[in-house]
Amino acid sequence: MTQSPPEGGDVRRLDLTGRETHSQAAVIAIERVAAAFTRGARRSMPFLLRSRSKLVASEVEAVKKSLTLFGDERALSYTAFVAGSDATSWAAVSLDAGAIGLVLEGALGGSGGKPPELGPSLTSPQRALVSRIAGSLARDLAAALTEELRVPFSAEKGRSPASRGEPYPSALRCRCDIVGAIESATVTIAAGAEAVEAAARQLQAEQGVAGDPRIGDVMPEVPLEMIAELGRVVLGLRRVLSLQPGDVLRLKTPADDPVIVRVGGIEKFVGVPVTSRGQIAVEIKGRHGE
Repeated sequence: MTQSPPEGGDVRRLDLTGRETHSQAAVIAIERVAAAFTRGARRSMPFLLRSRSKLVASEVEAVKKSLTLFGDERALSYTAFVAGSDATSWAAVSLDAGAIGLVLEGALGGSGGKPPELGPSLTSPQRALVSRIAGSLARDLAAALTEELRVPFSAEKGRSPASRGEPYPSALRCRCDIVGAIESATVTIAAGAEAVEAAARQLQAEQGVAGDPRIGDVMPEVPLEMIAELGRVVLGLRRVLSLQPGDVLRLKTPADDPVIVRVGGIEKFVGVPVTSRGQIAVEIKGRHGE
């Protein structure tokens, strides 16, 4: 995941060396929430598939108690809130101006072209369209939080903790950039740090791994299956039964396309096929999604 730039004194980088065990568990939980959210958002924003774009989550940030949570409050944006089971459990999803433009263009049947020019505020029809998509994204976020934290969240009665001009409580935030869009566009998710840390501690206790130093000793020796996939092909049963030595199966993957390397079934790296010491090998070129 890429590192988002700091924003003044309200955002700090997280210490993941072990001195902030609870924060570390909370960050891992939000990373999992972000991954689940980006998968769910494909249903809420199907136009991303038409434009060959996708949501890619960046690194989690810790935001101090502040009057702002999603950058410049004067800039055009749209935020939908999610409520938890108690007063400290809250979350939000926010679309910046670029994401709003893509939502409007996609909701009107576009396929990834240049978004419409937006004024300083949304018109009533524009707000109605954006509200519908943002509400669907809020439900995606609520589902991801409920799944990963094992704490019920709902988008039906979500309200801003800062609705009366009070500062937002401390939060964990993750930007999800829309990669492949013509213009810069970002959907940001955030959740109250207190509730996330409490849920993460509870999950650790239930899994019986909190405070056990032996886990860190054995983790480096855990075997992980890595798969480099050159491509896939679908054949009818008749064709499969008729295969003979010498037949050639043509893959849809172009010869110069990168190879996706999966670790434990999850796409982690991209590489290129090479030979090493007379064997087929894969040279890693970068991390998947960067």
